[in-house]
Amino acid sequence: MGGARSRKRNQKIESIHAFLDDGKWWLFLQVRDITHLPFAERELMLIKIAVNTTARRDVLDIAGIFRAKAVDVSDHTITLELTGDLNKMIVLQKLLEPYGLCEIARTGRMALERGSRVDSTYLRGYPLPL
Repeated sequence: MGGARSRKRNQKIESIHAFLDDGKWWLFLQVRDITHLPFAERELMLIKIAVNTTARRDVLDIAGIFRAKAVDVSDHTITLELTGDLNKMIVLQKLLEPYGLCEIARTGRMALERGSRVDSTYLRGYPLPL
């Protein structure tokens, strides 16, 4: 069973390398598999929510709980910026759905190896998906 997982992960890494090696990504310096190393990870999400004057305060209160920042406000929408892990993104999105989601943009997970060498599995509190 472990061999199939390893092959699948290697195929994903090879496809990423092929995508980045097509000559269009000149800013990329290195791709490393740090799956089994201690790492710090984050994701960025921008989410635009439909609001009226009465809902605006509620949305900003919810955003504050998640430490999301308002990056744009108009008469009918608020755009929030949120960084964190996938679970945080999902929970905020679910809480804001009743207000009306206009647009969502996410970076995907980004990670760097931890200098402290502290095991990330315990810091995240959930098992690492492969």
